[in-house]
Amino acid sequence: METGNSGVSVAFIVFLFYFCSDFGAAVDTITVSGSIRDNETIISNGSAFKLGFFSPVNSSNRYVGIRYNDASEAVIWVANRNKPLNDASGVVTISDDGNLVVLNGQREVLWTSNVSNSVANASAQLLDSGNLVLYDNSNGSIWESFEEPINTFMRRMKLTTNVRTGEKVLLTSWKSPSDPSIGSFLAGLDVLNIPQVFVWNNDVPYWRSGQWNGREFIGITNISSVYLGGFELVENDEEGTATLSYEFAIDPTTYFVLDTDGSLLQRDRADGKAEWHIRQRYPENVCDVYGTCGEFGICAPRNDPICSCLRGFEPKNIGEWSRGNWTSGCVRRTPLQCESINKTGDASKEDGFLKYGMMKLPDFAERRSAPEDECRELCLSNCSCIAYAYDVGVGCMTWRDNLTDVQQFYSKGTDFYSRVAHSELGKVEYFLNPFAILNFNLYNTGGWQNVKAWKLWNENNIIAFIDPVMSDPFFQSEILRCIHVGLLCVQEFVKDRPTMSTVISMLNSEIVDLPTPKQPAFIEGQNALETESSEKSLRKYSVNHVSITVVDAR
Repeated sequence: METGNSGVSVAFIVFLFYFCSDFGAAVDTITVSGSIRDNETIISNGSAFKLGFFSPVNSSNRYVGIRYNDASEAVIWVANRNKPLNDASGVVTISDDGNLVVLNGQREVLWTSNVSNSVANASAQLLDSGNLVLYDNSNGSIWESFEEPINTFMRRMKLTTNVRTGEKVLLTSWKSPSDPSIGSFLAGLDVLNIPQVFVWNNDVPYWRSGQWNGREFIGITNISSVYLGGFELVENDEEGTATLSYEFAIDPTTYFVLDTDGSLLQRDRADGKAEWHIRQRYPENVCDVYGTCGEFGICAPRNDPICSCLRGFEPKNIGEWSRGNWTSGCVRRTPLQCESINKTGDASKEDGFLKYGMMKLPDFAERRSAPEDECRELCLSNCSCIAYAYDVGVGCMTWRDNLTDVQQFYSKGTDFYSRVAHSELGKVEYFLNPFAILNFNLYNTGGWQNVKAWKLWNENNIIAFIDPVMSDPFFQSEILRCIHVGLLCVQEFVKDRPTMSTVISMLNSEIVDLPTPKQPAFIEGQNALETESSEKSLRKYSVNHVSITVVDAR
């Protein structure tokens, strides 16, 4: 009796093993005989994702999608995005030709994996990465949802561009939060010259990441350091392809979404919680929007106005600029010497370069095979070269024709050198000289007396101090910086005053965040006895008649 019972028990256990094994395989898999209907789902082996029918917010339409298997039910992929069902009659199954299909109640095909070499014994499995894979059970994978993404870029997914065939794997935005059909925005890789990530509004650039330097995109400054090195971009010159993927070991749940308004969002979970939140948003501000200040314009989000012309340039349409429309950009004030030489043959003064620190480099950079110490001369020797920059990961970069989508950063960024005519160099030196701008008077006392600038600074009205001759609004931010630096130079205690090398860095915007100036020495209203004592002390030695030298442009 015990033997019989034992035999029955063993048989029952074996039966359960095979039953559970088959059931477990079916939980994450769709087969010819294992379809799913509207009220059913399959769940990935690790339970992270599920596939089934859903309705977006404020919509009764039914779609087949892959969602996070948690309270958020965040959607990462949609099959029939352009052909929704209006009832609960839908079915997901394997067709007779081996394709994965979505059918309505009339057995009409609303979506298909559209694989030409599929076979009848195919099956589709939802992986714990969120990837839905169609297998030919004899030959392996024949289709993947990761190869046809919607608006979501997942870890291990690949965004690929082939410059020879023009084929691209792109993200495409939803039309609205209630409608997952194809919207206006696309995102993907552009590999012309140097790879960059772009968001396009239809065919017009809306945002770009800046150039890839082998580790990061140098036009993005606010990405957390823990994500650096998580991106991988592989270029295959023989095939003409570039492929971008990522794997963040520190935060494997992070993913990217192209939102309906064109924003590229980095989403993750905070402190292991179930809720998703937005870690980063690109574009981050109006200066991140492509070409906000037009050609040869420079955008600085902390300035007012945010747009100005690169030094040596002036607005192309002053009326539009005065109204806050900067898209017409700027034009060069003085032709480059190369152009003049071609016309006159006079090569007495060659062009020079103006340095900008911490910049988002312009679009259309061309990579050159020159070391850093030869990059400048390479550009200077070529009349069509209008700017250059050097990044250790990218190498020497040059620009021609125009400079588009230039931005002043306040951290990180790259040094950038813009070419100008020799005569423009002197004008810039004039604008950058703080003692030519500040109206300090020397007291026939031996110290600087800043009567007006300090009072206006305290009244937050320093703009009123600018000489009307130099009140061009497009130089306003540079002039205000010079006044700020000038006040730092005349602080009462020597230890508070910047060194000349620091002054130069401040004027060149290599040091962006300037300290708040303290009270200058010998300001108006200072103790009269102190001033009289100083005068008497000075008279013991000599009487000086001191004139003021006005610095003018060379």
